[in-house]
Amino acid sequence: MSVTTLEAAARYGQPLTHRELQVLQLITDGLTDDRIATRLHVSAHTVKSHLRRIYGKLGARTRAHAVSLAYRKRVLLVPTPSPSPAVPPPVSEQAALVRRWVESGKAQIVRRGAGLSRAQVGADCGVSAARVADWESGVARPSGAHVEAYFGALTAMARAAGQVAA
Repeated sequence: MSVTTLEAAARYGQPLTHRELQVLQLITDGLTDDRIATRLHVSAHTVKSHLRRIYGKLGARTRAHAVSLAYRKRVLLVPTPSPSPAVPPPVSEQAALVRRWVESGKAQIVRRGAGLSRAQVGADCGVSAARVADWESGVARPSGAHVEAYFGALTAMARAAGQVAA
């Protein structure tokens, strides 16, 4: 798209389609084009087409710019935190095991024992190597779908390294 087309689309405020909103939301979750394609059951090329239309409609030039503009134009709303419940929500067994592995340092030992880099684990989980480093160091914890992906990756690595029975 040319600059004038970008500006015109942004000026006329064309609404995003449901699918474009889905793609934009998945971008805010940090997913790559390939992960978005897998999640939405479309090709990576289709995701790129949606991105071009999103950029045009919002007047954006990059993914980060599109997300920023979407929040500023209130296309996406910042979720409001719900009041904390009196009883903490139940923690899945997977999340509890991942937490124990991270807190004990076993997550890093398992990854190294399987001979994998943080980048390889991150690719399996749909996150960056830096995010895996944060998980391993306890600076951050995986949440949502990342818990399941990280648990699956850790379990598979532990089995491959003979650290957990199959």
